[in-house]
Amino acid sequence: MVLIVVLVVVLLLTLGAYTFTTVMLAEADASRMYHRDAQARALADSGIELVAAILGDRAGDAAALNLYDNPQLFAGGMIVDDPDPVARGRFTVVAPLEIDTTGTRLRYGLIDESSKLNLNTLSESGLSARRKKAALMRLPGMTEDVADAILDWLDPDDEARQNGAEVQYYAALDPPYTPRNGRIESLDELLLVRGVTPWSLYGTDANRNGLLDPDEDLGDGTVNFGWAAFLTVHSRETNRRPDGSPKIDVNQEDLAALYDALAAAFDEETAKFVVAYRMNGAAEEESEEEAGNSNSDSNSSSSNSSGSNSNSNSQQGGSGQSGAGGQGGQGSGQGNNTASGGSSSTGTTGGVAQTRGGMDLSGGGSETIATLFDLVGVAATATIGDEEVTLPSPWPQEPDVLASRFAKVQQTLTTSTEEVIEGRVNILRARREVLLGIPRLREDVVEAILGAQAAIGSAGVDPSGSRGTTAWLLGEGLVDLETMRRLDRFITARGDVFRVQVVGFAEGGGPVSRQEATIDATQFPPRILSVRDLTGLGRGYTIQELLP
Repeated sequence: MVLIVVLVVVLLLTLGAYTFTTVMLAEADASRMYHRDAQARALADSGIELVAAILGDRAGDAAALNLYDNPQLFAGGMIVDDPDPVARGRFTVVAPLEIDTTGTRLRYGLIDESSKLNLNTLSESGLSARRKKAALMRLPGMTEDVADAILDWLDPDDEARQNGAEVQYYAALDPPYTPRNGRIESLDELLLVRGVTPWSLYGTDANRNGLLDPDEDLGDGTVNFGWAAFLTVHSRETNRRPDGSPKIDVNQEDLAALYDALAAAFDEETAKFVVAYRMNGAAEEESEEEAGNSNSDSNSSSSNSSGSNSNSNSQQGGSGQSGAGGQGGQGSGQGNNTASGGSSSTGTTGGVAQTRGGMDLSGGGSETIATLFDLVGVAATATIGDEEVTLPSPWPQEPDVLASRFAKVQQTLTTSTEEVIEGRVNILRARREVLLGIPRLREDVVEAILGAQAAIGSAGVDPSGSRGTTAWLLGEGLVDLETMRRLDRFITARGDVFRVQVVGFAEGGGPVSRQEATIDATQFPPRILSVRDLTGLGRGYTIQELLP
């Protein structure tokens, strides 16, 4: 009996020890997997921080980097080096290749949010209701009912459009809720809008990897990314120079400071022209016959207009005098110290009138420059010394001039004091549907822009540098000057808010972490606006696709 009892006790102790060992081994495996899972998340977070650091390097080489498709920079970046591949940690920044509708290829880079249509700025753009709706109707699968419902959700009133929905509709739902009637912070909010479904917003790409997986193929062999590929609420660009320094505001009240800044950034002739334009606007063109009549009648017209003596007025009436812009030596060096001393809007300091380039600035600026293209191909009149002269624009409407010189104008000057410009579409990255929704952009121009995109390809930047700003549309004769002036507030050739999907993984396999972040580089350091964990949607990629 004692022997039997001992054997039973030993058996029970053995089973207990075995169970304990099994549990401890399982706990050890779980602990290792938890560690590897946490490491994968940390690797993805490191990738997001690296992208933010690159975008914040304004004084470095970030502007020249290819952020669109750069496997050397964004594919398989090593964070943890280890002889064991299972412990060797890497991250990869992936994005869908928009031009590949078959969903078979990836690119390694960022998604410029300025390549999309900003819903918030569309609602606040001041465009007619017809134009706003037309922009949305360019999206694939969009209907008039849904377009009107989206615009009703965004606009500040409670009046429903013809096919729209306002508070009366949403209050009758179970549970009821009210429309935003203002700016939205995320595209996900559109799922609350009548008629917007997850399929229409995010398409058939269920795991959000930008590839056409077997279970996502509806039979046509193409991948559908939904409206989220065309819409955003975060697009903006910094209103600063490429190196991060402030731009020169051509509409500032202090004309002396404006003159000095322009002379330093460009030259004296440019400064005189811009300041003359601010004081008097663009000079009206006149024929030779009209100019002759004006000169012959100058005495009488001058006496009627001002009551001064006829000789002095006949001098001021000669607006046809050209080539006198070189008389900039008079007074051009005066007041350099007082220019930075806070002169008033009338161009005076302490009651003493300031002059620059021989021009009296005490009258201040009466003309506001709406767009920098207002300065192209025009002339401005100014009184330099005792003579009224006509100053031609430093930027004539000539393709070679605009291609080579106007890029510096757009990078150095601004017409606004705002720190950021919101909602303009980056034409070098926008898709056809977005471009077609831009007012006054003809289809033939859209095709030319798409051709330029194809020429740039995966380089990310224009190798020739001629398309660094939107002036190339005018320089290559795709649009006329008046159209360019109207387009300027809608288009750009850059953006400073980017969406990234970063995958953290171990080279030898194991857990994978997929994080999607939106990074705002209009400020320093760049701010991470949002991070979304996509890991629950699945691995999304093979190790081979994630390695360079």
